[in-house]
Amino acid sequence: METIKIDWENCFGIGKLNHEFNFGAQNSNSFMIYAPNGTMKTSFAKTFDLVSKNVSSNMPCDKVHINKVPKYEIYSAGIAIEPDSILVINAEDNGFDASHRISNFLASADLKRKYEEIYSELEERRKDFIKKLITVSQSTDCETELIESFSGQSKNTFFEVLLDTSKTLKDSFEKYDFRYNDVFDKKDNVKKFLDKNQKLLNQYVSDYKELLSKSKFFKQSNNPFGTTQANEILKSTEDNAFFEAGHKFVLEDGTEITDAATLKQLVQEEMSKILSDKKLVQAFEKIDKAIGSNVELRTFKKVVEKDNSILVELGDYNGFQRKVWVNYLSEIKSDSEVLAKRYEEKKVELEKIIIEAKKEIELWKKIIQTFNSRFYVPYEVILVNQEDILLKEDTANLEFDYIDKNENPVRQNKENLLKILSKGEQRAYFILQFLFEIESRKNNPDKHLIIFDDVADSFDYKNKFAIIEYIRDLHLSNNFRIIILTHNFDFYRTLASRISLPHNVVYMATKNDAKEVKLYLGQYRNDLFAHLVSNYKEAEVFY
Repeated sequence: METIKIDWENCFGIGKLNHEFNFGAQNSNSFMIYAPNGTMKTSFAKTFDLVSKNVSSNMPCDKVHINKVPKYEIYSAGIAIEPDSILVINAEDNGFDASHRISNFLASADLKRKYEEIYSELEERRKDFIKKLITVSQSTDCETELIESFSGQSKNTFFEVLLDTSKTLKDSFEKYDFRYNDVFDKKDNVKKFLDKNQKLLNQYVSDYKELLSKSKFFKQSNNPFGTTQANEILKSTEDNAFFEAGHKFVLEDGTEITDAATLKQLVQEEMSKILSDKKLVQAFEKIDKAIGSNVELRTFKKVVEKDNSILVELGDYNGFQRKVWVNYLSEIKSDSEVLAKRYEEKKVELEKIIIEAKKEIELWKKIIQTFNSRFYVPYEVILVNQEDILLKEDTANLEFDYIDKNENPVRQNKENLLKILSKGEQRAYFILQFLFEIESRKNNPDKHLIIFDDVADSFDYKNKFAIIEYIRDLHLSNNFRIIILTHNFDFYRTLASRISLPHNVVYMATKNDAKEVKLYLGQYRNDLFAHLVSNYKEAEVFY
C-alpha cells in the first residue's frame, strides 16, 4: 500500500477531490491534513468510513442534492482498496464501544457487531412472543416467572428455558380458569401456606386418590387416568366426529359410550361424586378454614372454592407450576416452537463468537496495560470475568477502580463510571476500543490504512500528548499507512513537529464555491508567537 489514490465526487460536502498520497515516494508512513471548519474533514472521514463498512444501502452520497451521482473510488497501485483494510478512528464516535448498548463481553468491534445483529433479532422476536404469553398467563412479569419456575433445569435464561420446554409442548392443553399469580403469587404466600399446612393437604390428596381408585371411569395407579386425561379425551371428541365414524368407548364395567354428550355427562357425574364425598368435603373444609384465616390468600381462596380439585395438583407445588407453564406455552405452541428453533440456530453462531472473543484476551491484556500506563484518567482498567447476557457463559469484561484523592479505590462497572467522568475523561475511555482495533491489525502481513479524524479533541493536555506519542509510535513502526485529519491548528503544528513529518506530506485543505477540494503543502508549522517576537526584536535593533 505505497500509494492511495482517491477520485471522489458528490461525497457529502465534497463536490470533487482527486489526489494521490504517495507514501513510498515521500518515504513517510503518514500524511497530515489541516482542514478549517466546513472545508472537508468530516466528509473526508465519513466517506472513508462508509467505504470501509461496505454496506450497499449506506454508501457516500450528497445528502442535499440527492440527484447528483456520487463517486468514491479509492485505489492502491491501480487496484481498488479492500474495504476491511481501512480503519477510521474518531474518539467522538461512541460506536467503537458497541458493548455499552448490548453485548456484555470484551471483543473486537466486528465480533460485537455480529453478536448484536443476532441479539437484536432475537430480542425483537422475544418481545412479540412475551406479549402473547402475557395474554395467556395474565401475568405482567411472565418472563421472570417462567425462568424461575424452571430454575435448575437450564442455565436460567429465557431462551434456554423456552428451548427446553418447547420439546414437551402438547397439541391438546388445559386452559386454566385462574390467573397465574392467583396461585403462584410473587411473595410465595400460597407456597408458604401449603408448606405450613402440609398435613391437611396430604390428607386431602390421599382421600382424593382413594376415591379416584374406586371410580368406574377414573383410575389411580402408577400411570393414573385422572381429570387431566379425561379432559384431553373430552376435547378431542367434542365435535362427535370420533363417534360418528363408528367408534365407541367401552368402560371396565362394560358400559358403552357412543357419543360426546354421554361421555361428558359421565365425567361430570364421576367428578361430582368424588368432590361431594363426605370425607373429602370434610378434608376440604379444614383447608378452606385455614385459608380463610389468612388475609393475603383472598384471591387463592376464590380459586380453590371455584375448583377444589386444584389442591390435588398443588400437592406438588413446583411440579404443578411447571405444568401450568407448559400448558400456557402449548396454547401458543406454534409461536413457542418457532422462537425456540430460531434461538437454537443462532445459539451456534453466538457460541462461535464468544469462542473467538476469548482468543483475543491476551491482546486485550496488552491494550489495558498500554492504556493504564499512557493515559491520565482517575481510574485503572481491570479485566474481569462476567456472564454473557444470552448464553450465561463466562466472558471477559472490563471494570474500573475509581481513584479519588485521599480515598481508597472504588470498583465501578462501566455504566457507573461513565456517569462520574467528565466529557474528556469519557473520551479517554473510548480510546480503549480503538486501541484494540489498531493493535489487532499489527500482525497482519498486509498494510492497513488508518484515518485519524481529530482523535485528540476534547482531551486535556496530558492525554493529547499521550495520543500524539501513540501516533508517533505507529508512524515509526511501518505497520500502517496513516492519514491524520485535524481542524485544530495547535494540534496540526504540534503533531507535525513531534512526528517530524517531512514538509511535503503535510497539507492544508481549501474548497472553492464549486465545492472542489484542493490539498496544498502545509504552511505555518513553526511557532508563530516565537516568530513574531523574533521579528519584533530585529525591528528594535534596526531602529
